[in-house]
Amino acid sequence: MGQSQQKKDQKNKVRNVQRTSSKTNITKYDESSKNYFLIPMLFIIVMIPLITRLLIYDPKMSQYPWFPNTTEQFDLFLYYKHWFIIITAVIMIVIITIKAICNHKSLKMIPIFIPLIVYAVLTIGSTIFSKYANYSITGSFEQFESVFVLIGYCIITFYSYQFVKTEKDMKNIIYFIIVAVLIMSFIGLTQLVGHDIITSKFGTQLIVPSNYRISGWNMNFEKGRVYLSLYNPNYVGVYAALMVPILIVVALFIKEIKIIILSLVGIIGLVVAMIGSKSLTGFICIIVSLLFMILFIWRYLIKRLYITLPIFILIIISIFVLNNVTDNYMWNKIKYAVFNNKNTYNVTSMETNDNNVSLTYKGNKLYVEYILNNNQTANIIPYDANEQQLECSYDEGSNELIVTDTRFSGITIGTGTTAGVFYINVNGKKYNFTNTLGDGTYYYLNENTGKYDKMINAPSALFTGYETFASGRGYIWSRTIPLIKDYIFLGSGPDTYTLVFPQNDYLNLQNNGYGGSIMTKPHSLYLQIAVQTGVLSLIAFLVFYGMYFISSICLYIKGRFDTLHSKLGVAIFVGTISYMIAGITNDSCVATAPVFWCLIGIGIAVNQKVKSMILQEKVNYVNKNK
Repeated sequence: MGQSQQKKDQKNKVRNVQRTSSKTNITKYDESSKNYFLIPMLFIIVMIPLITRLLIYDPKMSQYPWFPNTTEQFDLFLYYKHWFIIITAVIMIVIITIKAICNHKSLKMIPIFIPLIVYAVLTIGSTIFSKYANYSITGSFEQFESVFVLIGYCIITFYSYQFVKTEKDMKNIIYFIIVAVLIMSFIGLTQLVGHDIITSKFGTQLIVPSNYRISGWNMNFEKGRVYLSLYNPNYVGVYAALMVPILIVVALFIKEIKIIILSLVGIIGLVVAMIGSKSLTGFICIIVSLLFMILFIWRYLIKRLYITLPIFILIIISIFVLNNVTDNYMWNKIKYAVFNNKNTYNVTSMETNDNNVSLTYKGNKLYVEYILNNNQTANIIPYDANEQQLECSYDEGSNELIVTDTRFSGITIGTGTTAGVFYINVNGKKYNFTNTLGDGTYYYLNENTGKYDKMINAPSALFTGYETFASGRGYIWSRTIPLIKDYIFLGSGPDTYTLVFPQNDYLNLQNNGYGGSIMTKPHSLYLQIAVQTGVLSLIAFLVFYGMYFISSICLYIKGRFDTLHSKLGVAIFVGTISYMIAGITNDSCVATAPVFWCLIGIGIAVNQKVKSMILQEKVNYVNKNK
């Protein structure tokens, strides 16, 4: 009786596994056929990061007091990338639509795309209800990551999932990645040796319209600084963080000599580019991703030491050689970014109020009132927190009041050359103010824009006092985190961070090395999403990636790497881990983000194939042991 029940249970298991296997729709494709649907993905991976073209445009922000009175800004790297992402996404939508009409069963929808749809819906909602919807629609100053680009990322991911099917497709993806990296490596080498191809005569003819061409022009980076075609050296680190782990796994797994050699060249090229960019991000992310890599493929690392050792030796040699060439720049930057002490400033706050200007100097509060008389003379009254007028002496030569109270030594107050303007001079730095703009309240004169604005001491959180942490990101994060409470359900709108960041936190901007700067990004992917499209959209994004992460862990922790599917799958997985870590200190950008979204779509497709193969193996095993 027991044996009979056992056989019955075994048959039921076979039926269940076979039934489940049939649901996975394992289809045999003709490996010799050409998949032209990969062309848009080729464009995303290879071409989008390379697109560079000069544009002079009106940022339409001159109405803001913290922005200069200008209607002309220059862009080389973002605007046209923005439009080509949108165009490519539209083409993808058309292809998906045609496929759905012709054969709707061929469209695959799985649960992982539900949080991605939620993210897209919340992104659209944040645009519709944004105070700055026009910037979200068109893209804004120094970003151009509009709502259409963000929705385009979701489309790119879904499309990539739909159209990667065969091993030949996956091998083509590997070639796309290698080609993209080799081109970038070449650009990086020209920049490192001081013969930047972008600013060369050849590059100028390609990217600068004829009526704007001038000879001998240069980027705003010092000679030898690597920025590739990615707008900012920081994004070199992000790009390398995504691509280097993928190439390392490819070099270890793919046995074709040509692919191994090209992958090694690409790895060296990106490592050199990272060091030339002086960005720490890539190195830190790659090191962490290598730990994940070891977790998954340690058996194969040992088996292929003849590949593993050269890769690691080349990386280490490249780091040490180039670090020495740059006078230990990388190590010094690590020490400065991480091992820094609490910041100390003489002036820790300065604000324009209705009745006075207030500042905190060495822990003591100082207030200044300005009274303009009818005869164009003025009375300046400084007093402390107890409303006691401070002792001052008058210097006729400089026409200044010198505060003689020892609590405020080093502070002088004087009148400007413009009627109604006075200044507070703190240890040699002048801050100009007025209360003659009509409402009787006090305003700060922004010396960089020539405009008057309210000066505030912006709310701060988490990194207060440690603003120099992570190369100054501590300040940006500390002033961004308090914004999040206003954007739980919907954000301020895509591409509107510049408009909601407290740009009038003038003193702290000055204290932390950002005087005269306009904050256009939070230097964190996660803060960027939380503010611009809302905390709920951030949760949706993290759930989306979390589902991919968990499914990949379950698939690859067992080390089944006997097919190209699983090899490419683990390579992309490790690369995306590195990118997500890079997202802690770098934001999304049209120069690098499309590649990530395309690869994660491919990664999801590959995971589905690997899962199907594992399931089929179980079916075969059960059938064999009936």
